[in-house]
Amino acid sequence: MTSTTPAAPAAGVPTSTASADVERLRAAAAFVREQETADLLARVLPGLDGPELRATAERCRFAHAALLVSPPDERVL
Repeated sequence: MTSTTPAAPAAGVPTSTASADVERLRAAAAFVREQETADLLARVLPGLDGPELRATAERCRFAHAALLVSPPDERVL
């Protein structure tokens, strides 16, 4: 019996995983565009309120998000 490994998709041809990754990237970018810094700071730093929150929001700006993209298993890697 001969064992074969799956062929890699042709370059530039989207796979279902690649399509899902693209959607995640788009969602992360949309999330960044939709956020107001003061609202986000209040969500990620719930103990920050009043003057501290206003002062921080005046000096900080939510500018990016991160997305970890990795293969579903070692075989794909």
